[in-house]
Amino acid sequence: RALMLTIARQALLVVDPDDAPAAPVAEVAAPVFGAAGDVALVLSVTTAPGDEVPAAGVWALGRRVSGAADGLTAAVCGRRPDPAT
Repeated sequence: RALMLTIARQALLVVDPDDAPAAPVAEVAAPVFGAAGDVALVLSVTTAPGDEVPAAGVWALGRRVSGAADGLTAAVCGRRPDPAT
């Protein structure tokens, strides 16, 4: 419960990790899509408060979370939405 309260109070800060040697990353998230192409759930990884991740690590973590979300999308026979709609 304490961890949830801590996470809920963190401000959303979107940074370009290439602009800094390390970034205070709180969470990396990616959507998992359902059969209709809608977001069925969000897969996220949360770091401990105050942890900093090297810039290259932010991109690597993003790729891993996104890849896992894509795998879950495939496992539930989901599909990404049509970008034209």
